[in-house]
Amino acid sequence: MGQYADSVVQFLQYALKVLPELRQQNLIIRAQKTCMAQIQGNASANIEAPPSLAEKINEKLLCSSFFALRSGVDMKGTLSFILSLYKLTDTLTAYMAGTGIPEEPEVRRVYGCLSSAVDPSRNISCAFVNSTKTPAVRKKDQDHLLCMSDQCRLQLAVLPSFSLVAPKLKKYIQFYIDLHTYSYYSEETRMESLQTWSGYYLKRYREISFMEFCAASDSMLGVIVMYAAAANPGMSVMELKLLDEACFPWLCGLESLLNAYTSARLAGNSNLFNFCSPYKNLKECEQRLSYFITKAEEACLKLKDHSFYISLIRIILGLYLSDPEANFGMSRLTSLNLLKKAPRQSILYYNGYKLLRFFRVIS
Repeated sequence: MGQYADSVVQFLQYALKVLPELRQQNLIIRAQKTCMAQIQGNASANIEAPPSLAEKINEKLLCSSFFALRSGVDMKGTLSFILSLYKLTDTLTAYMAGTGIPEEPEVRRVYGCLSSAVDPSRNISCAFVNSTKTPAVRKKDQDHLLCMSDQCRLQLAVLPSFSLVAPKLKKYIQFYIDLHTYSYYSEETRMESLQTWSGYYLKRYREISFMEFCAASDSMLGVIVMYAAAANPGMSVMELKLLDEACFPWLCGLESLLNAYTSARLAGNSNLFNFCSPYKNLKECEQRLSYFITKAEEACLKLKDHSFYISLIRIILGLYLSDPEANFGMSRLTSLNLLKKAPRQSILYYNGYKLLRFFRVIS
């Protein structure tokens, strides 16, 4: 009964403290036209991102915002970092969507802005190549990108254990950049390139497929986890190792695969990249998602603050499985089966998100 009460209190804190602050910070950015707001406006005038893509990025942001409740972190500062990071990746994605099939060096130069965001030791680099293949970006808009990149750098630089977690941050960001670089290849060479790239790492991650590795690489959750870890002055090397093992591929993969699961029907009639597409049917998809849930829970139980990370799994499951798309047609049965295999009290988070969606607190 005590654990149930703690879960209720935690979800109420998330709903009544974190989400309003997240909304408020986002509104300030939009209202003041600072940093990312203007370049997003310019990008949207020329680059029409699919509505479903925008929604799923928003859900990833909602998952990561749970870390504002992590012990030892500043809630407002953490949400500022998370918003800056996600808006930066969102804008880079929108920008690249209008470039056709760019050359690999161009993609990596553009994503250099993201590398700089998690590495205060680097020179700030947000280089956009204004060629015939890429839309022109004014200097003023580049300044907005630099601003968001700088926001992340400043937040990280003052954290007591940043130097310890820095290699993990760089690893996750490099995975993300590599994945997106190969994703911009033509359809004829994309899959082969992704398999070749992931094949090197799968020698270590033998329990997952190449597409599941790609899914984990697409998540920013690991970066947020390491940001919160860096705020702990007593973080040890062993604890960091266990945290890394929980994050990648399990927590990151679970988030991205659930994101793909709820996007599958919408992506079915388009060219959207979906990480669940290699699964033969819903049953196989359910089995692999169940496996990721189990492995994520096992890895998180090894952590000192395992209760927080088990709650994170509940947050991820509650958010995605309460999505209307997760309850459409035969997916409803799959979602119910996943909830049965989830950590205890996950149904509480599921019902909590149902209420938030009903009252339009979240979409």
